[in-house]
Amino acid sequence: MTTQTFFIRSLVVQNSIMTLVVLLLVGLLAWGALRRNLRHILAVVAWTLIALWFFNSPLWGFSAVTVGSDGLQLHYGFLSVFRNTRLPPDTPWKIHAYLGDLRKTKKLYFFQVAEHRSLKIRGADQLETLQAIGTAIDRLNDRPMGGMEQRPINQ
Repeated sequence: MTTQTFFIRSLVVQNSIMTLVVLLLVGLLAWGALRRNLRHILAVVAWTLIALWFFNSPLWGFSAVTVGSDGLQLHYGFLSVFRNTRLPPDTPWKIHAYLGDLRKTKKLYFFQVAEHRSLKIRGADQLETLQAIGTAIDRLNDRPMGGMEQRPINQ
């Protein structure tokens, strides 16, 4: 099987958000260093640690998957240094569907492979991308490895 990369959300947008955060923090760090303000520098270091934690936490999902004979490569972005992962090709997967938003009126989907979750998406065209990822994993293993799961409203 040839290697295929599927984009759930734009990896460029995800990396742009991370780049803006890095540029802001570097700018604040330089400003604090020029003023020789130790408190300011320590505050920027603390915010840098918080940003790194956020981009490596379960709150930030992957936005691209590469499916190939050597396994599944999950792409979170360049600041998610601890989250970018390669999984074995026989890893089970699920597409979760649930009602989101405050009033629980919008149908949202996310792709889960092992304990890793993608960013949440909305719409039939983006759901087709998630289904194509699942189909590629199934084709790689020559058997079904997952499916769609409807979640109750209260979860």
